[in-house]
Amino acid sequence: MFFNKSLRTSDSHPVEDGSAPIYVTGITPLGVFLGTQLQLSGKRVIMVDTPEKTAAFHRSELVCRDERTLKSCRISFNSTATPDEDAAYLFICPSPQNRFSLLTLLPHSHFTGAGIINFDSAGNSEKLMELFKAPVINAYFKGCLEYRPEQLTVLDNSTVLTLTLSDSDERARGIRSLFEKSGLEIVTRYDNAANFWTHFIPDTLAGLT
Repeated sequence: MFFNKSLRTSDSHPVEDGSAPIYVTGITPLGVFLGTQLQLSGKRVIMVDTPEKTAAFHRSELVCRDERTLKSCRISFNSTATPDEDAAYLFICPSPQNRFSLLTLLPHSHFTGAGIINFDSAGNSEKLMELFKAPVINAYFKGCLEYRPEQLTVLDNSTVLTLTLSDSDERARGIRSLFEKSGLEIVTRYDNAANFWTHFIPDTLAGLT
């Protein structure tokens, strides 16, 4: 597989420095993928995880290789274990080992006005709503990602993000606008049970690897 010359984030995708941050909880394959797509779309992204993980990840340069476009880029993130700004959005992409332990340590006051998107299919959205005192949007991802320190590879030619919202919901339009420069396909289906069972087996197998 051949990739074109790597570009740094700042080469063609300046980040909106003055905007409210988008927090992505979980330095996981999905979390890093979403963070990369958001930052390449010019959004201000801060990764959130344990102090040990964020210390190794903070501002380290990551190579992202994308087989959908045969392009690669080099990107670095800010990261923290203790968010200290009001968020525009919170994307929840935890590892199975710390589903709720990390979330309970977050200062919930910074997320009361944020859009909260939950990719943890085994998580309880009602518990999350009680935790953050805000609506939670359940979401699901279809695609194949490989992540190891300093490199993320998008292996699938089709990556799809499914939101449990109606297509006319303003929140769906808002989330689509976040990724408008990324090429990520975003669909809506207002049936969480159907969305869950569609993704249950792939998510379960991924959690076992």
